[in-house]
Amino acid sequence: MGVSDYARRADGVGHGARGHSACIDGALNVYSSDGALPAEGTVCEPDRGPFDPMP
Repeated sequence: MGVSDYARRADGVGHGARGHSACIDGALNVYSSDGALPAEGTVCEPDRGPFDPMP
């Protein structure tokens, strides 16, 4: 099974997820450092809405 078989979903808007969801950022960081994939069926939510002000 390749990495593409473990694609995860981010329920948000736009074309990228990095920086919009701590869940996605964490999964990408762990994969980059350890090669570990998130649990099958993982769905990450955005940390804020598309028109919410930046923190």
